[in-house]
Amino acid sequence: MRKLGGFCDIITVCPEVEIGLGVPRKPIRILQNKNSQRLMQPETSIDVSGKMNDFSRRLLDGLDEIHGFLLKYKSPSCGLFSAKYYPEADHAGASGSGPGFFGRAVLERYPGYPAETETRLTNFGIRDHFLTGLFTFSGFEAIRRNPDAESLINFQSNKKLLICVTSCCAS
Repeated sequence: MRKLGGFCDIITVCPEVEIGLGVPRKPIRILQNKNSQRLMQPETSIDVSGKMNDFSRRLLDGLDEIHGFLLKYKSPSCGLFSAKYYPEADHAGASGSGPGFFGRAVLERYPGYPAETETRLTNFGIRDHFLTGLFTFSGFEAIRRNPDAESLINFQSNKKLLICVTSCCAS
């Protein structure tokens, strides 16, 4: 992230701290049944689902210009694909996995935007794809702010194969 900071503005946030959970804190888990998910702190029996959903909505509503997301692997709040789902608070084994509460809000609010977790960026191909998407979104945003035909034509000419490959890979 430090290397990226020279090229873009980075907003750092810990949703769990923002909703009032301390540092250090007792673990939280996603409890999933057939109809719903809850974000619970099993040791205290506190349900923080509403707080996390409210925080996610407020934060994402307040973002002016965003080009991508780098979130925390396996986090019940920030995970993108890897948050563990449990059938009960005291159940030892996970019954599935998927996005965490904040991660899901990001994916729903910004579909198609570059989004990754820090551990997956150790893979060169994934890192390259993420950074390419990040800087492509940034370049297009600059044109959108100050639109003119020449800039748009140049952007499309320089990125046409990239856009084709990205859109083909995304589906």
